[in-house]
Amino acid sequence: MLSLHVQEVDTAPLPVEIVECKGKGHPDSICDALAEEVSLALSRVYREMFGIILHHNVDKVLLRGGTAAPRFGGGEVREPIEIQRAILDEVESHAELAGRTRRVFPFNRITVRLLAPDAERRAGLRAVLSPESLEQAIRDHLRDSRVEIEMGLEVLLRFVRAWPAGSPDASSPFRLVLERTETPSPLRPAAAALVGPARLVVLKGRAARRSFEVSGGRTNIGRLAEVTDKADRVVRRNQVIFLDTPDETTRTVSRAQAHIMFEPPSDYRLHDDRSSYGTRVFRQGRTIEIPSGSPKGLKLRAGDEIYFGQAAVRFEVGEGEGARPSGLPGSPKRSGRRDDREQEDRQEKRSR
Repeated sequence: MLSLHVQEVDTAPLPVEIVECKGKGHPDSICDALAEEVSLALSRVYREMFGIILHHNVDKVLLRGGTAAPRFGGGEVREPIEIQRAILDEVESHAELAGRTRRVFPFNRITVRLLAPDAERRAGLRAVLSPESLEQAIRDHLRDSRVEIEMGLEVLLRFVRAWPAGSPDASSPFRLVLERTETPSPLRPAAAALVGPARLVVLKGRAARRSFEVSGGRTNIGRLAEVTDKADRVVRRNQVIFLDTPDETTRTVSRAQAHIMFEPPSDYRLHDDRSSYGTRVFRQGRTIEIPSGSPKGLKLRAGDEIYFGQAAVRFEVGEGEGARPSGLPGSPKRSGRRDDREQEDRQEKRSR
């Protein structure tokens, strides 16, 4: 039974009162001011269009910080923490018109030179930027801005301790070197172009095959070969098929788990189809979550391990055994090719 105790509190004024002062420049004050301005502007638009102010909420504001030089009564913001955004905007500014409405990016190599005078600064930049993530961000940004990439794209990062003496804009945190190379440059091992047939090799979970070919166009991934609605009508066919078995690993694969889209000339992009347990990629010691239902997806790299719930596959590119049925569906056994096994059998017979 709940007991409620009421106690009288002495409300006599205290000699000292401590309050939090959120003056000009405080993050809360900045966000409140921005939200109020947006609300006022939106209210004016509503009055002009509809004659009344419609209900709206604009009280959620995200403030990004940065590197600043504060001083009493003022200061200056020297560099935004989201340096990537500034790089994307400058890359887009180099797009050229190719007709009345068509815009193209005429370069295929971008070298981003970052100002990093000491090891601490370099470590901080490496934590938020990598050639792979920046290349993906540039591709997504140009696509969203309706800018076509004429050729393949390669992104390189270079750190410099200082800009040359007398160079303009010496305080800039980065500079771009844009090149158009007629012959492809040597590919980085971590970001090699995808050449040859692609396939998914099953590592965990029970599937219809040990490996599946990923062809052009769209490749659907999920549990069962066909997905039907309540009226038993087929609404989806999967090309990468996990079995409908009771084991806990395979049961985490949704019937409509994910799909891979081929983007000419050689890119494969992974998308999650609002699966129950999510889709993620394990690459170079870190996990990359694929946003559920996002149209952007993630560009795959050779050697990526892809997790569909708890089931896992490895994305491979190049010549190999290809997709072939397995005796018992499940994780692949790491064995050599058939000609290697036949040679070993012959050597064993000779030794006898």
